[in-house]
Amino acid sequence: MASGEQIGFVGLGTMGEPMALNLRRAGQPLMVWNRTPERTVPLREAGARPRARRT
Repeated sequence: MASGEQIGFVGLGTMGEPMALNLRRAGQPLMVWNRTPERTVPLREAGARPRARRT
């Protein structure tokens, strides 16, 4: 993967949230989405960009 290339991460449950946080803490640009938007808060605080809700 090219340096700085953004990754999209879907599903921030028991396994997804820690995996996504590890990527973010390693400096990986990250866009996240979860069916329950509140689950994106820790990732947003870590610098990930939330994906807009589908309408």
